[in-house]
Amino acid sequence: MTLSKLLRRIGLPEEAAEGVLKFIERGMEGFEPLVADLTHPLKAERAERELEERLREEKWGELTCLLLAAAGAHEEYVRLGIPEKVYMDTMRCFTRFVKEHRALTGEWGFDRGWWAWRAACLRLFRIGALEYEPILGEKRVLSLHIPSDASLELEACRSSHEEARAFFTAQFPAYARAPVMCSS
Repeated sequence: MTLSKLLRRIGLPEEAAEGVLKFIERGMEGFEPLVADLTHPLKAERAERELEERLREEKWGELTCLLLAAAGAHEEYVRLGIPEKVYMDTMRCFTRFVKEHRALTGEWGFDRGWWAWRAACLRLFRIGALEYEPILGEKRVLSLHIPSDASLELEACRSSHEEARAFFTAQFPAYARAPVMCSS
């Protein structure tokens, strides 16, 4: 998926989309390996920390790199047969975070790279109202996350849980019966 198409489909606010595109115009030289690492589950967290450090003075730099990785991850979603709706719902976290930044500070910005890298490397999936993160340890666990825009009505939660069970059974069978834990 192209970056432009992703920006449109997730409804990134115009001010943020313009900042992302201007950052790319200035040049991405040297950032390509880190963008690639953002799509790799075992390298993404380290890559995000390095980007955060290197791009501290660039308002839209980290968001740009994460969105490029998210656009690139679309191919892996397709290859794995993950529904387009799950991809789009997951990637809308970027829009939510930009809007939350505006609501909290009065300015457009992005400050959630520490969280959003999970979306780009298939470590977090928005399924219905809730997000699920497969955790590999001694036992497999699905970590449940409650997005700020989630409906916590019983039916929305129940539906999300049922859809998640079907999703993980089909896509990641090792997590089909994994316990769901929430530490929020």
